[in-house]
Amino acid sequence: MAKKFEINKENNIATIKINKQLYSKQAILQTTYVLLEDYYFIVDLENDYFIITMKKKQGQITEENIYDFYNELVESQSYLFQLKNTKELRETILKRAILTQNI
Repeated sequence: MAKKFEINKENNIATIKINKQLYSKQAILQTTYVLLEDYYFIVDLENDYFIITMKKKQGQITEENIYDFYNELVESQSYLFQLKNTKELRETILKRAILTQNI
């Protein structure tokens, strides 16, 4: 399996390629938002990939930091799938709750 990231130690940045068929733009942005306290991000698009440039605010960027990004990305995408899959159920529960309030 080829790595989909590179670390430029001289500039202390990582470049990550994310397949846009597997992950949504919303998941990418949600992931970067969660990690904003520790990293700077540039998000771009190139053909079938999101290109994420990641720079650590303090210290050197490592492979572990990139794998933390991937873990957060998987969590974000899974959360979005769950929201989509349970949308009708949540709407039904909300409608019933409102109807029982006699508003």
